Amino acid sequence: MNEHQLKVFMTVAEKRSFSESAKTLHMAQPTVTSQVKSLENELDTQLFHRTTKRVELTEAGRILYRYGKEIVNSFDAAKKEIESLQHTVSGKLEIAASLTIGEYVLPKMLGKIKQKYPHIQLSMHIMNTEHIVEKIRARVLDIGLVEGVVDDPALELQPFQEDELVLIASPVFDHPALCRQTRTAHPNILLEAPLILREKGSGTRQVLEQRLQSQGVIPSELTVFLELGSTEAVKGAVVENLGVSVLSAAAIEKELQLNILRAYSLSGLSLNRHFYTVTLKGHVLPRPVDVFIHEIMP
Repeated sequence: MNEHQLKVFMTVAEKRSFSESAKTLHMAQPTVTSQVKSLENELDTQLFHRTTKRVELTEAGRILYRYGKEIVNSFDAAKKEIESLQHTVSGKLEIAASLTIGEYVLPKMLGKIKQKYPHIQLSMHIMNTEHIVEKIRARVLDIGLVEGVVDDPALELQPFQEDELVLIASPVFDHPALCRQTRTAHPNILLEAPLILREKGSGTRQVLEQRLQSQGVIPSELTVFLELGSTEAVKGAVVENLGVSVLSAAAIEKELQLNILRAYSLSGLSLNRHFYTVTLKGHVLPRPVDVFIHEIMP
């Protein structure tokens, strides 16, 4: 039995599916099946009841899963303690971030961390929050950065940066709800002006819709003119004066400097939020991850 086999087994146990586990682990399904089979042969027992639709743990599988979490944590803790004997921090630091954080916030942070810890091997993946959570739960990733609260008792969230969503418009866009002098806008503009938004399910859109609902506004009442799959596409459409949008202030710094966009606060509507680190509760984090969290915390 090795660590890799154990992690594959635990992923299948949590996903209840060999095919879904293969996708999460970025492995071929026959390889996942083979790893579990090797483990069963070594232990001389069946770990899963297999059906055409899903798999269920046997009694032996439930025992191995319970001890498996302790074994993996102990192994990770041993590696971490051994690494702490070294004078330099080294190793892989693989981070998954949602789009706004990955494109507009994280690059600056990674540059500073790389300068301070040159022996850390950095890599970053941009994906939506659902995929980040999935990979952390499967122990494929140690840490993720997301734009909103994740309601999952298996995960630990820590806020590391405050963010504000703002209304953006072209400098030539005109509407009675806009006040250029105070750079404020009445929330009615969201119901009256052509609205350009990220796709449903994006972190930014979720926050906007939640805050509007708290004010009694039904999201379906918004005058959505365009739904686009990237923040850059949204900004481009607003620059072309096709409508207005709501985006993170962190995503429009360059456009404000170039004076091709204007930012407005929505009167009486708080759109402040936090960015969060996401890790697995009880999971021993590698030393580079500990260092990263320490560096980005306020």
